[in-house]
Amino acid sequence: MSISPPSAAIKVFISYARVTEDEVLLKKLLTHLKPLALSGKIEFWQPLNILAGEDKNKEIAEHLNQAQIILLLISSDFISSDSQYGFDLTRAMERRAEHTAHVISVLLRPTYLDGEKVGDLQALPQNGKPVTKWPDLDDAFVDIVNGIARVVEEQKKVVLEQARTIQEPFHKLNNIPFERNRLFTGREAYLADLHTALREAQTAALTQAISGLGGIGKTQTALEYAYRYQHEYEQILWLTADTRDTVLSGLSRIAPILKLPVPQESEQTVIVQAVLRWLEAHEHWLLILDNVENLADIKDLPPQHARGHTLITTRSQIVSRRARHLDLAIMDATEGATLLLRRAEIIEQRQELSQATLEDQEAASKIVTELGGLPLALDQAGAYISETGCGLERYRQLYQQKRLTLLKRKSSTDPGDYHDTVATTWSLSFDRVQQANPASVELLYLCALLEPDEIPEELFSKGATKLGPVLSTLCSDDFEFNELMIPLRNYSLIRRNPNQILSIHRLVQVVLQERMAERNLRKIWEERAIDALALSIPPADYEQDHWARCLTYLPQIQHAIELLGARPTPSDINVQLWHWYGNVLDKQARYQAAETAYLQALTLSEDVLGKIHPVTARILNDLAEVSRLQAHFQQAEQYNQHALTMRETLFDTEHAETATSLNNLARSYQEQAKYHDAEPLYQRALKIKEAIFGPEHAETASSLNDLATLYDAQGKYSQAEVLDKRALAIREKVLDSQHPDVALSLDNLAGSYKSRGKYEEAEPLYKRALKIREQALGGQHPDTATSLGNLAGLYQRLGKYEEAEPLYKRALKIREQALGGQHPDTATSLNNLAGLYQSQGKYEEAEPLYKRALKISEQVLGGQHPDTATSLGSLAGLYESQGKYEEAEPLYKRALEIREQALGGQHPYTATSLGNLAGLYESQGKYEEAEPLYKRALEIREQALGGQHPDTATSLNNLAVLYRSQGKIKEAMSLSRRALEIREKTLGPQHPDTANSLHNLGMLYVDQRFYSLAGPLLKRSLAIYEQVLSAQHPDTILVRKHYMELRALMRPVGKGSSAKKKKNGKK
Repeated sequence: MSISPPSAAIKVFISYARVTEDEVLLKKLLTHLKPLALSGKIEFWQPLNILAGEDKNKEIAEHLNQAQIILLLISSDFISSDSQYGFDLTRAMERRAEHTAHVISVLLRPTYLDGEKVGDLQALPQNGKPVTKWPDLDDAFVDIVNGIARVVEEQKKVVLEQARTIQEPFHKLNNIPFERNRLFTGREAYLADLHTALREAQTAALTQAISGLGGIGKTQTALEYAYRYQHEYEQILWLTADTRDTVLSGLSRIAPILKLPVPQESEQTVIVQAVLRWLEAHEHWLLILDNVENLADIKDLPPQHARGHTLITTRSQIVSRRARHLDLAIMDATEGATLLLRRAEIIEQRQELSQATLEDQEAASKIVTELGGLPLALDQAGAYISETGCGLERYRQLYQQKRLTLLKRKSSTDPGDYHDTVATTWSLSFDRVQQANPASVELLYLCALLEPDEIPEELFSKGATKLGPVLSTLCSDDFEFNELMIPLRNYSLIRRNPNQILSIHRLVQVVLQERMAERNLRKIWEERAIDALALSIPPADYEQDHWARCLTYLPQIQHAIELLGARPTPSDINVQLWHWYGNVLDKQARYQAAETAYLQALTLSEDVLGKIHPVTARILNDLAEVSRLQAHFQQAEQYNQHALTMRETLFDTEHAETATSLNNLARSYQEQAKYHDAEPLYQRALKIKEAIFGPEHAETASSLNDLATLYDAQGKYSQAEVLDKRALAIREKVLDSQHPDVALSLDNLAGSYKSRGKYEEAEPLYKRALKIREQALGGQHPDTATSLGNLAGLYQRLGKYEEAEPLYKRALKIREQALGGQHPDTATSLNNLAGLYQSQGKYEEAEPLYKRALKISEQVLGGQHPDTATSLGSLAGLYESQGKYEEAEPLYKRALEIREQALGGQHPYTATSLGNLAGLYESQGKYEEAEPLYKRALEIREQALGGQHPDTATSLNNLAVLYRSQGKIKEAMSLSRRALEIREKTLGPQHPDTANSLHNLGMLYVDQRFYSLAGPLLKRSLAIYEQVLSAQHPDTILVRKHYMELRALMRPVGKGSSAKKKKNGKK
């Protein structure tokens, strides 16, 4: 193998403190170093070069270990930094002691230096004066660069000498059977780990074992370690240790190298003992035992009192008693792509990945993924690309067609690189496992047909009866299963982690699948794997540990579905797995994917089980629900009607599944504001469930919850609260306290409290619901967004705007990502955030959000939906706040018309639309048109919400302001006092609505020249606005203006103010 010429550029690593002062000086240093870089003498690296998504610590460690010159930019911040003064300096001093790097301290700013820590490091500038103390900084940096340039020239000489050393190895390396690998790539962290562990042992014997799958690069890593650290050893001894015979013969061949006084004709035992005695008598040696198949073969190595270092390479993971274990993993994307491109001669041997084109980087990364990051496979692929000139993308396409052929292929131009190909390496391993325990090979066959990365061990025990005559017995017994694992772990063919998860390399699967096909076994094991999965998967719900197990099984089921697609005749297993897959996707809020899975399950169920079948009805039921969640309400209604008709045909009319269909159809009606159609269905479903399950069952709680939701939508809050309380009590009793259904009941009950103005009772319930959903469903689930929006809405109602905004924003982001930009729930979040901005006077930020929400509602829900009315009213309110009355009026009118038709004339939301339109007329001085609308809104709210509700106070306030405008002071005073009393009681003394009532009542006193009564009210109102809304809010400015006018009026001479406070607090 040829040796590559040394790189012309010396690698320079720059360590500095991440503070502004040092970063400014760093940039100036880099500017002065640029001529050295442009001339090709150096290439420098510092942490700013790290790309987004890369492992920062790993990148720093790798470049620090590769650098030939290390610059430490010294300052007080550098000395106080754990990462720079701790890790960087420590490793730099280690490399200096190893004579593998030149370390220079660059004094940026004055600081105390610990002599023991930095030793006698070369310091620049040469006069020892920190850069910041120089009159001219450029002079200081020129001095520094000159010093670095001299070191660069010295390092180039060292590199040339090392190159000659590699080409003409020292005698201490003449036992190593391989030349240094010119393409060795990565593995820096492993090499550093090995080196540190062995160095810390000093002269005491310490054995390190590099283990891993065949082809993972164990021998190459040991080889690189030997060459890289040869200067630390007086002798490096290499033994091939795959059998006891090769160990003994290898020890015999070492004797002449060590010049032991043992005649060559002596018995082998005598020679071996002489070598063992030498190992005990000497130190500063490295013994490498390569490819140990059986630890018993090296039972006497190293000798008990050995004084050197031993490095073992083995496929076995079971070495902990003999050595410190280092498990070599597959290459990451960067390492793998770099090795591939170098081997394919697309980049030079010493070039980095970043020097390849972006197209080549992307193509190489795809091949690394296909080959599972296995170094041997990547080497074979690179050799093929180099020999044929086919290019990266054409190789990947060819590999997908002829995987095993390429894995078997040996390089024709450089056959000595590796003794065996990937396929040959593993075929030998399979044969040896077969000899050790034939049943272990059966387990391996099974794993070869599963998703490779996370195979749950419970699959083998729970699905044991489907695994054939041998494994059915062994996999149902923990002891026997452990015995099956031993040969597989001895050859690292299977990895087993403490969480009872197995993994297998995907290329091992490729070779095994071909082996099964050659023996006509693939179809048998494929069926066993799929049947075992079908028997093992948990229900797709949140009971016990089901959900966590579902997530573990999900990739397995996705893989099984791909296998099932190749079967010519579907079975009930196809139906089961597709339906389960849809259920899990549904729970993850991946609704489009879930719908596709359900449709596939429905088609299969109708073909295999029949069009009228309980399973078919269940799938229809799930399809309806996922359609509803996507706001496809008419489609959901059709699926639900079909499912209900089928269940009434299949079962008794009082059956539980019939009740489920009734509930679901009612929900479809409710979503479309068909409340009169929904209520009797909900009530019938509740009656059925109480009769079947009893009054204290979770199913009964679900029906109670559904009916309560309907009542809440109709404004029947008292009835809803009673049902919500009962549902919560049942769920807390029969379910886990952290169950998502408990969160649902908490949210619903909190909503009832909020609707009735019971805010202190609502807040802890909302918080508890949010905590449950974050823990049970995750931070990106739509239900978590619902809880965030609910809590934010409560804070907004209480005037806690700073607490509300981040919750609204987070809810919006979740819904956009999980549901898409055109979903009604996304529109709700947009409306909520816009409403908050409007409350704060941020009109320009609010308008585009309102418009986007309205567009979504019209497109998805239709022009006559109550939610569309909400969006219309919100946008109209914003226009009114900006004085754009002509734009606001048609929106308000359209919203009122929709609500009267969809919700009825006595609904609180209808009252809201009446109040909004009345307020607009009032703003334009159309008092006669406004008054009957305000009165009707007040009457609706008093009847629907009660006399002490904040919304009732809003109607009282609005009508009082109108009366004041008309000069009806007496009527206005009565209404204003009552509104203030309600708001102080329900919203608290610091709420903006309370400030609004204080202001309005104060202005009524001003109108009557009762200045002494008006002053405290306006002063208190102003203080609330300044604290809650800010000093520059329009309402704050208006109240301040009125208060200052009042103070002027209270002087000896003055006139009453005619200014009037425009009401707020409207919905």
